[in-house]
Amino acid sequence: MSTFNFITSTLTFETIQDWTVETVEAFLKFKQKDFSLSDAEIQKFVDCSFNGPALLNVNIDDLMSLVGLRVGPALNVSAFVENLNNQKSGQIEPLKTVEEIIKHVTKDSIRLGTPAFELPDKILMPLQQRNFEAALIKIKENVRANAENKEGKSNYWCLVSAGTPGIGKTRFGKELYEYLKRNWEQPQNWADVHFEYLRMDFGSGIYLDDYDRKLLTASEIFGLRIAYALFIEKYYDMTFKEFRSKVLTYGKYIFMIEPVITYYYESLKLYDNRKLFLYLHIDDFQLIDAWNAEFRKNIPSGLFKKMIRDLSQYMTHQWHTFIQPFLSGTAPQVIAAQKQASPISFYPVDCPLLENASMIRIMDHFATKFNAPTYPNRVYEWNFVPHSFIFC
Repeated sequence: MSTFNFITSTLTFETIQDWTVETVEAFLKFKQKDFSLSDAEIQKFVDCSFNGPALLNVNIDDLMSLVGLRVGPALNVSAFVENLNNQKSGQIEPLKTVEEIIKHVTKDSIRLGTPAFELPDKILMPLQQRNFEAALIKIKENVRANAENKEGKSNYWCLVSAGTPGIGKTRFGKELYEYLKRNWEQPQNWADVHFEYLRMDFGSGIYLDDYDRKLLTASEIFGLRIAYALFIEKYYDMTFKEFRSKVLTYGKYIFMIEPVITYYYESLKLYDNRKLFLYLHIDDFQLIDAWNAEFRKNIPSGLFKKMIRDLSQYMTHQWHTFIQPFLSGTAPQVIAAQKQASPISFYPVDCPLLENASMIRIMDHFATKFNAPTYPNRVYEWNFVPHSFIFC
């Protein structure tokens, strides 16, 4: 049996993962009176047929899902037992919808301040050598095809900005959205339109990991992330892993793409059947394909392809929500490999490397904003630094 001191010690992941069934039973018996656990309940927690072994030999994500522990040292034993006690026979309060679960898992969560959706004007400047017209034409074609209920992949376009890192692909996607709103043309048979922008960065907090291999459908893998990006990320002090662990305790196949988008539409409380135009910006899309290649066994095959397939339904069907996907990343070959099997077409937007003249205008812009030093003739000092040194 473990030498863990039940009286003075607190729990860590390292400790609990080494426990035997006997240790768990002894621990629960020690705390039985404090937490009103019956003998039958304790037996269920340590019974081999009731997740006993799974509780003892799991990775961090599994443990968070099963007993609600958070990553970090020295967690109080009461949190552990309280969670087990709440589960009773292994079942938690039966919540069945995305709305119910979102409200429940955020009930006691720490709220963040007002989200800062935009950078200060002092930071931003007009994009250089970027033409939005061609991309806007494709979006208008998508909208027209949807409004006229056209069929065929040649009528619908997913926009793609793929190329060298650092050329402004991500910002191009956001600026294109703003340009679209300024130049919007309402289809005759669409209701009034409500615009929303959502950026999902697969190179940051919602990256794919080993736990995703246990989710059986691509729709759930992406549905969980869409839900996190829409309802949690900017509003609560909760990581994606925490969110995923909490909501999956209510069961699988709930946070699929379709019910998540449906709840989002309902949460906006749009009147008179207004159309929701969701501009979905997927950043670092190449990491989806890279993860798929790394874990080809025991995962949803063709993960990237299935993501596009699920999202394309919101372009080709006349639903309340229309989704325009915009992909930015560094692997155009990923798109090339998907072209034939995809239900929609891909259109590469032009985001070239900047010419020296454009880079000089950018430097002058920031020099003006931040009062950079000048010579007596009011020429910025930086202009006399070799440009090859600055831009290489």
